[in-house]
Amino acid sequence: MRRLLAPLLLPVVAAAAASAPAVAATSPSKIKPQVHDAAGDWKVASQDILDATITATAKQIRGDLHLSAPLAQGIPGKYDIGMYVGCAPYSLHFTWNGGLPGSTATLNQYACTTGDTANDELAALNPIASTPATATLTPTGIRIVAAPTKALHRGVRVSAFVETWLTPVIVFSPGIDFNQPSYGGDLGIGDGMFRLGS
Repeated sequence: MRRLLAPLLLPVVAAAAASAPAVAATSPSKIKPQVHDAAGDWKVASQDILDATITATAKQIRGDLHLSAPLAQGIPGKYDIGMYVGCAPYSLHFTWNGGLPGSTATLNQYACTTGDTANDELAALNPIASTPATATLTPTGIRIVAAPTKALHRGVRVSAFVETWLTPVIVFSPGIDFNQPSYGGDLGIGDGMFRLGS
């Protein structure tokens, strides 16, 4: 697999993100996390992935990302809760400006890979579609919520992953070993295919 958006698994509207206090999740989810990662395998605790749960209703797609520590003031980074619908990658994306104004959340869609590594890596940097999302900081990470799309909605089968990385990213690992994160961030891989539900 490739790294998403950096580039795509290689290879709020921005409210509340920069100035919002951390808030607890409104209710515990009965769905078990679909993405898991080992604690402590990435040195930046506020980007060290523990797990993620993705749910959907008729009105929203929601990703809850749990980290080893809350998002840190002064440490900007990017966070993606990714889903594959067939070959098309989608990402509940959050750019955290380290507590400064301007943090943003979006739901991004990327093109299917073609097998041409150079073109695929370039395509992975630019979404083919992007819609606004909201991000809420929680005591254990981030919740990102967006409206469903024609292809990404309740009941659709997806596989999932999560990626975090420091910004600006300067060094990338030349390959992917899901047990050894890249120099730029952490990866968490899903347990397999599942249907989006609530």
